[in-house]
Amino acid sequence: LEAKEAELLELTCQAEEYIGSIPKSELRTMFRLYFIDGYYYAGVAMRMNSMFPKRRYTGEGVRKKITRFFEEN
Repeated sequence: LEAKEAELLELTCQAEEYIGSIPKSELRTMFRLYFIDGYYYAGVAMRMNSMFPKRRYTGEGVRKKITRFFEEN
């Protein structure tokens, strides 16, 4: 159990490093909410809307941004 916990901690650290290397802060925030905090796309959109009230995010829009990032990189 301790070995699995250590492995998960290492993978989480690697994911956080990768997310930290993303140049756009908007995408970094989306990635953290989705991949680290475990929100669904709709939940990410709700959090993004509360953080950036002048913008309008939807679950589908978040999904597309994340998908496009991976297609381009």
